[in-house]
Amino acid sequence: MFYNGEATTTLLGWGGIIFTSIIAFLAPLVLALHATQKSDWVALIPIYGKLEFTKSKHIKILYGLLIFSIFSIILAVIGELT
Repeated sequence: MFYNGEATTTLLGWGGIIFTSIIAFLAPLVLALHATQKSDWVALIPIYGKLEFTKSKHIKILYGLLIFSIFSIILAVIGELT
């Protein structure tokens, strides 16, 4: 009775976009950014296979990924509106 109509489909679509975006994309990046900024590491960080980045370069990469994720979420919201 409560699952009839287009309102439920719309609600599930928006809920999926918002909550999945936060849990799968934004929260891990914000957490990694916060942890990297608060850490006492001064040497190179061995990540991404055999590449080693300095802490400042790693923070820039995380900011870039965060901006890209926000842009992707905005595109998903625009796609849901149309």
